[in-house]
Amino acid sequence: MFHLKRNTLILLSGIALIIISFTLFLTLNFTVIKSYHDESSFKKTTCTVRDVETHKMNSKEDWYKCPWKCTINHTPDGLKTSCELSEFPCLRIVVDVATKNGLKSAILHESPEKYRKFSDCSTYYCNMDSVVNEKDVNRFRKKYGIIGSKMSCYYNVDSLESDDYDDDGQEHALLRLTYNTASYVNSIIWPSLCGAAGIFMIFYALFFNFKSKKKSPY
Repeated sequence: MFHLKRNTLILLSGIALIIISFTLFLTLNFTVIKSYHDESSFKKTTCTVRDVETHKMNSKEDWYKCPWKCTINHTPDGLKTSCELSEFPCLRIVVDVATKNGLKSAILHESPEKYRKFSDCSTYYCNMDSVVNEKDVNRFRKKYGIIGSKMSCYYNVDSLESDDYDDDGQEHALLRLTYNTASYVNSIIWPSLCGAAGIFMIFYALFFNFKSKKKSPY
């Protein structure tokens, strides 16, 4: 009876591990794995600041609006999302990107996430107080917007090294990527190990359950 209960517990634990492994794979596929593959064409290089465009920072009329707080409300027409807006000044830092085909012009962005949300601006901050946003953008400008300064960055090889490259100022470079290779490897290894452990525990429980039944005279 003790062995039967133990085998049942091991079997259930194995099933639970497989479910956890599957859930982890799904979650990480939409976060780490997908982002890593989307950014796999980006290559590390050196960027040199060529120009700093601040014409969209001087007047609040030119500032960009952003949702700093959103809530989901129940209405007669169903669920609706309403957002409270803030605003921030749009800073554009233009850099020369060192590629195998020479220097290429691009807009520098702080991160992939910020690039996807506001591709016209090098960075953005969306706090409730727009004054705080302005201070944060200016802090970023002082750190990275010094003409002639060099820094590590990432560029899209498919765009900047393409035969169809057109220096129209619409290409983009990133200060950092969302995930590195170590994050990608870990997002595959740990769910796999979890699933493998679950399968092993299930086979272990079934094997000893079968062995126990074979020994039993009833």
